Amino acid sequence: MRHHSLAAVSLGVALSVAQPASAATDILFILDASNSMWGQVEGKPKIDVARQALAALLSDLPADTRVGLMAYGHRRAGDCSDVELLAPVGALDPKVLVERVEAITPRGKTPLAASLEAAGAAFGPGMEEDNRNVILISDGVETCGGAPCKAAADLAAAGIGTRIHVVGFDLSAEEKAALDCIAKEGHGRYVTADTVADLSSAVRKVVAVARRDVPPPPVKAQPVQAKSQPEPAWVEEFDGEDLGSDWEVIGRDDDRMVTEDGQLVMVADRNSYWANDKQTNLVLRKDRMPKGNWDAIIDVAGELQTGRDQFQFGLYTDSQNFLRVSFWTQEDAYFKSNAVLQIDRMRKGEFTKFTVNVYNSPKQGGTGIAQLKAEVYPVVAQGFRLILSKRGRKYFATLEMRVGKTGAVRRWTTEKLTSIRVPGRLAFNPSRWEDVEGESIWYVERVMVVPVAK
Repeated sequence: MRHHSLAAVSLGVALSVAQPASAATDILFILDASNSMWGQVEGKPKIDVARQALAALLSDLPADTRVGLMAYGHRRAGDCSDVELLAPVGALDPKVLVERVEAITPRGKTPLAASLEAAGAAFGPGMEEDNRNVILISDGVETCGGAPCKAAADLAAAGIGTRIHVVGFDLSAEEKAALDCIAKEGHGRYVTADTVADLSSAVRKVVAVARRDVPPPPVKAQPVQAKSQPEPAWVEEFDGEDLGSDWEVIGRDDDRMVTEDGQLVMVADRNSYWANDKQTNLVLRKDRMPKGNWDAIIDVAGELQTGRDQFQFGLYTDSQNFLRVSFWTQEDAYFKSNAVLQIDRMRKGEFTKFTVNVYNSPKQGGTGIAQLKAEVYPVVAQGFRLILSKRGRKYFATLEMRVGKTGAVRRWTTEKLTSIRVPGRLAFNPSRWEDVEGESIWYVERVMVVPVAK
């Protein structure tokens, strides 16, 4: 069966997908209503300052902004489960929202993690492709033993495309760092506010950041001349009966690799982890990478079974020296199952990495495994794109996948790694990173390198 990856859409460069102009901005405000909000700033209770800032903002939001409201610590003292969704995200009358904000009375603790874990349910069906945001307004850190940074990362990676922004109000340096972590893990913005005026400005600033991904409607329809796309330095589409003369294979095993129907079909081997000297079917490009900046792109699909599946793509010299992009899955019988984008560098045996969670199962245990199989495996089977980008001496990874009912392309990008020299030749292969039952079959449709202008 022919697998169709992102390669069918674009040849020259990484895919460029714009959100429709009609897409809504969805914002869930989470308001700290813990007892500490009775503390004063410039002689005013912090809860009053927050109420006024939110009320003014809610009355002035553009019509295409859908808003929801959640609060914690406002009903019961000492109760770490006191998290309430006061209004799900929707086209609710701003006056009603303002009334609900005004009715909040601080009483309890600060369950930040629990509120973020509950936030996903605030976004209703049919919003999967919209610009979804959580804006947390808090004057303190977690007081219920939760892990809010992890909760933010899980929410951002839960397949609903949500960003978490944070407004920290009247915080110490240590508290600011703790809340900044939530925004970073949630791919959002952190803004601090130390005065009454600061809070109103900070909330508006974060809302502006939340809305930035929605392009304005066109003023006038005009013919647009298509931009010329950079030509690839080379493209491999596996049209022959075997790999061409541009490639060599380390540890070739023909029982696990064949070229057919315009694809390189590969069955993963436990030995193929790049830090292992006993590689199987490690495919390397013979020529060196071009000088300057470039994007190395591979389009691949997979039939996964093992829950320890990994596809590796990058620059390889030997098992102790490489720079690699990988997409891998983990089924965990006890904790949450997940899928991860990773960039790592092995330099003379010293290992450095950055990871981005692509998916975390909302539930733990066997249910998490079932969710990974139901939600991630079909997307991988449709095909995805891995990109290793070089900009100067910096390297970073991007993963592109089609998600949701509309098949819109979502992207995840890692932090940047530094390499003074190009650490090897372009290479790829699949792997199982642990001995488990089952097998994983991968279909490589295209590999290419595209020069990028400075």
